[in-house]
Amino acid sequence: MWLHPDPNDALRLAVQFCAVAQIVGLVELTLVRSELRSGGFLDWSMIGNLNPWTRTHVGSLIRRAFRRLGNRMFIWLIVLNAVVAAALLIWPSVAGLIAAAAALQVMLMKRHHVTIDGSDQMILVVLVTCMLGRISGDALAIRAAVSFLAAELTLAYLVAGLAKAASPYWQSGEAFPMIVQTRMYGQPMAARMVNRHPGLGHAASYAVFCWESLFILALTAPPTVVAVIFVLGVGFHAGCAVVMGLNRFMWAFVASYPAVACTNLAIRSALGGHTADAVTIGVAVVGLLCLAFLNRTRPSDWKARHTTLPGPLTG
Repeated sequence: MWLHPDPNDALRLAVQFCAVAQIVGLVELTLVRSELRSGGFLDWSMIGNLNPWTRTHVGSLIRRAFRRLGNRMFIWLIVLNAVVAAALLIWPSVAGLIAAAAALQVMLMKRHHVTIDGSDQMILVVLVTCMLGRISGDALAIRAAVSFLAAELTLAYLVAGLAKAASPYWQSGEAFPMIVQTRMYGQPMAARMVNRHPGLGHAASYAVFCWESLFILALTAPPTVVAVIFVLGVGFHAGCAVVMGLNRFMWAFVASYPAVACTNLAIRSALGGHTADAVTIGVAVVGLLCLAFLNRTRPSDWKARHTTLPGPLTG
């Protein structure tokens, strides 16, 4: 079903994966609920104060609402979000439940605006897209939602990959070793491993931006190649969860993999297998040439090699 889903299945799986991502995030938030109290890292009286130049009218209304919402009431809001997310695991095609989950996601993102990341944004995009696809319920709306999810995920990976490919930190192969040695995103075992085997860290850096940049091949490639790309993607996000603690990213991004597979099936059916294979080869060649060009145009004086890292996690 993963490589040959129909549009309904693609949207259903996307919603269920996002529901799991929300539950994981809520568990994380519950474990650090003490930080919500006065003086904590997530104390709203502190993180709710923004520079006047960055404020908006809607944002000001939301901030006032959160100031009136006590920590105990906010915990109940978390419980409500967990109930809605759990319900989506059972009824992932109900537009009202998807809309409620999206609204609660916006509230949590506003409440924790200093700690949100790409997984929060991706969850919101997927939920809103699936909600719009389910509102009318007709085949065209569902197909449009699936196509948008595939395009959004592909673009997200492509932009991230090309940005890394153009970065001197990633070009030098030092990015991965630097990340795993930081205190916030590092992991002691991984840090010791890349220190003992520098080539492993360099290979990981190149593997990451090459895979992200070439994920676009999943739109037209044969099923076997798509399966390999997906397996690499799941492994990449699982590795990020273990090493960097980014536990929601895998669920949020993999949520759109069925949509990519569904779109791949539609494109290959429209173009024909031979034409789609030719397009895949052409895109792969162009992509590799672009990566090679970006790798040759690294800045001559960059500070990556002179950056002092926080205490490495090697002890």
